[in-house]
Amino acid sequence: MKFVKMFCSIYTTIVLLAIYAILCAAATFIEADASYGIQAAQDMIYRTTLFNIVHILLLLNLIAVFVYRKVWKSKKYYSIILHVSFIVILLGAALTRFFGFEGVVHIREHSSSNVIITEEEYLNIRVAIEDNIYYTNIPVRYNSVTQTKFHEKIPLNNSELEVKFNSYIQGNKNTPPVINVTASYNGDSKTMDLPQSYLDANIGETFELGGMYFQLVWGPAEIPVPFEIYLEDFILTRYPGSKSPSSYKSKILVTDYDDDSSFGYEIFMNNVLDYKGYRFFQSSYDQDEMGTIFSVNKDPGKIPTYIGYFLLTVGFILSFFGKGSRVWRLSHYLKKQKLYVYFIAFSSFLLLSASNLYAEDITLQNDNWIEVAYASNMGQSDNAAADEHAAHVPSQEDIDGLIKNISEKMQAHSEKAGRLLVQDMQGRIKPLDTLAMDMVHKLIRKDNFKGMNHVEIFLGMMMYYDYFQHIKMFPTSSEELREKLGTPKNEKYVSFTDAYGENGEYKLKEYIDAAYQSNPAHRTKFQKDLIKFDEKMGIAYYMYTAQMFLVFPDITGNTTGFLSPGVAMASLDKDTTLKIQGLLKQYFEGVDKGLKENNWQDADRYLGLISEFQRTNGAHLIPAESRISAEIMMNKYNPFKNLTYIYVLLGIIMFVFVITAIIKNKAVNSTKGIIFTGITILAVVLHTAALICRWYIAGHAPWSNAYESMIYIAWAGALAGLLFFQRSLLAIAATNFVAGTTLFVANLGFMDPQIGTLVPVLKSYWLNIHVSVITASYSFFGLCFVLGIISMILFVLRSPKRAHIDQSIVNVHCINEISMILGLGLLTIGTFLGGVWANESWGRYWGWDPKETWSLITIVAYTIILHARFIKKLNNPYIFSVLSTLGFYTVMMTYFGVNYYLSGMHSYASGEPVPIPTFLFVMAALHIALIAASFMKRKLAMPSFSQNKDNA
Repeated sequence: MKFVKMFCSIYTTIVLLAIYAILCAAATFIEADASYGIQAAQDMIYRTTLFNIVHILLLLNLIAVFVYRKVWKSKKYYSIILHVSFIVILLGAALTRFFGFEGVVHIREHSSSNVIITEEEYLNIRVAIEDNIYYTNIPVRYNSVTQTKFHEKIPLNNSELEVKFNSYIQGNKNTPPVINVTASYNGDSKTMDLPQSYLDANIGETFELGGMYFQLVWGPAEIPVPFEIYLEDFILTRYPGSKSPSSYKSKILVTDYDDDSSFGYEIFMNNVLDYKGYRFFQSSYDQDEMGTIFSVNKDPGKIPTYIGYFLLTVGFILSFFGKGSRVWRLSHYLKKQKLYVYFIAFSSFLLLSASNLYAEDITLQNDNWIEVAYASNMGQSDNAAADEHAAHVPSQEDIDGLIKNISEKMQAHSEKAGRLLVQDMQGRIKPLDTLAMDMVHKLIRKDNFKGMNHVEIFLGMMMYYDYFQHIKMFPTSSEELREKLGTPKNEKYVSFTDAYGENGEYKLKEYIDAAYQSNPAHRTKFQKDLIKFDEKMGIAYYMYTAQMFLVFPDITGNTTGFLSPGVAMASLDKDTTLKIQGLLKQYFEGVDKGLKENNWQDADRYLGLISEFQRTNGAHLIPAESRISAEIMMNKYNPFKNLTYIYVLLGIIMFVFVITAIIKNKAVNSTKGIIFTGITILAVVLHTAALICRWYIAGHAPWSNAYESMIYIAWAGALAGLLFFQRSLLAIAATNFVAGTTLFVANLGFMDPQIGTLVPVLKSYWLNIHVSVITASYSFFGLCFVLGIISMILFVLRSPKRAHIDQSIVNVHCINEISMILGLGLLTIGTFLGGVWANESWGRYWGWDPKETWSLITIVAYTIILHARFIKKLNNPYIFSVLSTLGFYTVMMTYFGVNYYLSGMHSYASGEPVPIPTFLFVMAALHIALIAASFMKRKLAMPSFSQNKDNA
């Protein structure tokens, strides 16, 4: 009886959840280890009996707690629905895990297939008896951890075929893995090496044993289906002027063998074929674009799982707003208190969460530029750049005069030139104003230089390259780099020509190879600065040679985008080439005239003719004028950067007023509170308008990369503060500070603010919901972290003379717990909505990818924290404050850790892992110090928030 009571306790639930989280975390690190990989992680954790037992115990414990505590008698329907949903989800997952099936179908154009290639591996055995082929298989699995040692005897034609495993040889980059087996029949034996096969399971050597012909193949098995799929056409659409796919689809004809019926269908991303229990998803395609690959599943657990997801969503919504729920009771308690503490926590959380989400995309952008820079500097740019411009070396007086004329006379024309449309390297058509701002910021880390704005700098570098190559405009941070370039060590800025010797050789050529090949974690300051500088030289070269000036539509139809002047004149017909030459010549001469005489009529006229050429020959590519104007307005006012100062300053000022009031045990002046809240509302309205504007410009929701996720999280946090904690100045102060900090991190420079194009799989409404809900949850967890820190600071400030601080701590705790419940609900719903998106996109709603696994670990961590109050010794404000701060590290790991240190679909790590930032160690040390300092004054009883005992 004692055991049963123990098993039915929350304590057992917490222990099981902790074990579960530890196993999941271990699996992600095993998968990230190159010597193990994803199969090893599955065999060591996910597929083990231990992991299955933990799942079963969690299911039984959940049911036992539900029954033992008689939850149904409490009439807390939100709790009943919530807990039942997890039971249903676990049952659905079990059906999928043990009875589901996954595979692929590979079809070339004008060919058909009626077999599914399994994802699981087998030893496939075929034997020819007279004119018939008989088939069987043995399930096998081989990797660095698991090796299936089989010795099978298969009855065959009044005898036995004996197949025995001998050894396994792991493969490498050059050779596939191999298993060595021995086959025996009718007294004959043959030992052979079987290499691993993949999509094509029919390949294999035929051999004779005892008068019979056999074929053994190690690889996937073929499963026939009662219908045939014929690929009529595979269609891939790319973004204009880019090799990046915009969408791809397969036009198929399905013929049913049972009734000889047929029908046509189109399968593409987020549009699946459901037929006879099988679901076909557009997964990939052949490199020559003449074949398609479908992923296929047959999942008996789909319906129960979706029902569980629905119940989960309903349960959390009721727990948020239902009368008598934990959120309701905490809110009701706060209404009786002075609520300024409540506001600060919430604001802080929002800011932190917004700053965490998507640090990955800029890394990919930078890597692309590094490759471009490396190729140009180590290739033709060595001599071409230097030789082209060595003929004319302007004097410093001439350079200064040119800069003076540009900065004083070109302003009006640069605004018109900024509206000229160009195409970037990712294929997006955008104003020159945007491209110039992006590139100039990459080069000099500023939007202007010596009085010239970014458009003026871009045009100057292209038209007056022989002058601009001598301008010291590229910042460096390594004295060793400047020494290698031969420039004074105390001069921070260097010129393009400083990078080249008298004979046109690239001065850094002998160092760049070693820098790129070195372990990122062990690169010296010189090597880091060298890579950044080499990137800048590549970008600058492309600007000097007008290779970034992609303004002329390709009228040949060979591409669907814009061409640079050089490419256009080399590939278009003679008449068009002469027209482009004339336009550029007249435009450049017009700019030169404008700088000399301050007469810009000719420059404005020929700029307009170039724009007219674009509209005439590329009308289908041209965005609406309103989009162009909106984008230029966003560039000019940079609302997300300017809102940073408003949020941070407002948060700090409010925090000072509120903390002062708490210490003095006085209320904040109501007029000041109204003013502070009014300014916050105005900031959120401006933030909302800026997000809508970015959405309109991009044509997709503004959370597709790191920068956009950050600005969205900041907005979600600030808005949540106003919606949920409008009566608490402290909470509003906290959310303001969190929003400002998040925007500050987003604008530090390591996140790329450029608007990009979307890959096909991301074009899904399920994705929009999934990402928006999850990123909003991070804001709440960030608030919980800040509230926990504030609470521990208040513990440190406790004294007999300031007894009123105890009430403030309890108030902060209430806000903290409410925020955590909201965050956990949003994260759980968002994670499972991501499963729906994945299932509708490629047929698998859960694949133990490190990102989704760490999201699950985060859910488990905060579930443990919220349920710790049911253990008497852990039910106090201090423990909750500490746990709320420790839990946030799982959020950081979910994003930063997975993105840069683990593998998987959501990972952006490549090669060796990047060094762990120093500030994380400092943050952890300060965190530990605060926990220790507040520990001495930790004793504070948790008040009762309800006359009734909580059930869940």
